Amino acid sequence: MTGSPATAEEAVERLRSLREGERAFGDVCRHGADAVPPLAALLAGPTEAVGQPRELAAEALAVIGGPAAADALLAALEDSAARDGRLPPVLREAESGVLSSLARALAELKDPRAPDALSRILWKRCHAGCLAALASFEDPRLVGFAVRCLRDGATSGPAAEALRLYGAASVAPLAETLGRPRLVRGAEPPTSAAGRALAATLLGELGGVGAGPALAAALDDPAPEVRLAAAVALARLGPDEASRAAPELARALGDSDTRRASEAEEALATLVPGAARALVPLLGTEAADEVAVRARLRALSLLGRLPSTEAVPVLATVVGHPDRRVRFAAATALGRSGSRAAAASLEALARDADGEVRSRARAALAIIAERAARPPALP
Repeated sequence: MTGSPATAEEAVERLRSLREGERAFGDVCRHGADAVPPLAALLAGPTEAVGQPRELAAEALAVIGGPAAADALLAALEDSAARDGRLPPVLREAESGVLSSLARALAELKDPRAPDALSRILWKRCHAGCLAALASFEDPRLVGFAVRCLRDGATSGPAAEALRLYGAASVAPLAETLGRPRLVRGAEPPTSAAGRALAATLLGELGGVGAGPALAAALDDPAPEVRLAAAVALARLGPDEASRAAPELARALGDSDTRRASEAEEALATLVPGAARALVPLLGTEAADEVAVRARLRALSLLGRLPSTEAVPVLATVVGHPDRRVRFAAATALGRSGSRAAAASLEALARDADGEVRSRARAALAIIAERAARPPALP
């Protein structure tokens, strides 16, 4: 092609240079169809630790376009996918990047043969780039592949994004996945449980027919992360569903995983009307194991975040609790409420046998008194 500073072969050769490759990209594209054969040859070359030259070759073919470029991309896609099982880990990661570039290039060209080629790859393995490319074609096969890939740690995020795009069509497969743990030697691998928890989260986002019953059934799931995800998702569907989810969310407050316990607390605070009622069973006076103590103290902290009309009557029931940690947490929560209705309970705690409890209650009473003395805000 006239005006180009080098032959097509020479321009493509410059793509191999990590220093010059990106600068050479424009020259390659300006050669148009003449660059397709050397670009195809570059893509057919060996897998290297740095995949940039072959990724640039795929992008150049997408820019050039036309039947020959699409043929070269399809051939390279099949070749790249076939290499996966034969490569050591460091090269497999680089080849995965090349495969993503090839899939993306075919999606940009909208070649009608691409969905079948991508589906053949996804039938054998999960791959984020191939999932994203197939989603761009709005191919119905995508849902089945994406639901399966939720259980694959490397592709669960892209799979979830694809399922969100497909909306209602994703609900039934997600509900089925949620209720089917995949056992290996009698136990469920962590990636499988995480994938089912993500399926629950997606059902809460998508809603629709079938989402509620599937999530309600998962409240009895053996995996704690699945139960919690199902409870949070169910609470998102509406007030009635939130009431059904509340007991499981309350139980999760005692989880040794602080992330899960915090997630349960946030859901109770923001999604469950009348959450204080669900916390009452956690505040008993009986001797408690470590899990129950964690749940009890986190429940008291949560009560300090809830509306005072809801929280103060519940907190009043524990001012005589035998555990000083409970009385101290109650004084903190009552003070956080800022309500004058909390004064009677705080006065009782201000006479507590424990000095730290007395100090916390007196400080809370002083804050409430100071607020009560302020003139009302002007309208």
